[in-house]
Amino acid sequence: MKRFVFIDESIRTRYAMAAVVVPITKVGHFRKEMLNLRTKGAKSFHMGRERRQRQQQALKLLASLDYCEIYASTSRENIRALARQESLRSLLKILPTHEYHVILDHTNQEETDRETILRLRKTLDNKLEFLHL
Repeated sequence: MKRFVFIDESIRTRYAMAAVVVPITKVGHFRKEMLNLRTKGAKSFHMGRERRQRQQQALKLLASLDYCEIYASTSRENIRALARQESLRSLLKILPTHEYHVILDHTNQEETDRETILRLRKTLDNKLEFLHL
């Protein structure tokens, strides 16, 4: 069964990427749950823009959704563009063998992401489609 992989990044003391993997049959439910996390009047929910309490609430929700899998990778690379590609490669390599539709945020690194994923796709057993959204 195809799975959606929603990837986001965090840059604090080091570069990190996290992925939430959701079976295609549960994407509608997942999106509804995430929309319920929005504050009144907000168009979306984004961990980086939320207060600590809302972040904790979101983590508890994700942990309670038994169909979600969560993966993370980090990089100690100091150059942000290199750290992103290292984290992306590491993250995609640890995903179990399945068919995935990977969703990444829009970024100025889209072309490099594309090259990284296309190169990696040749070496993995996973089927990877991807989109910046």
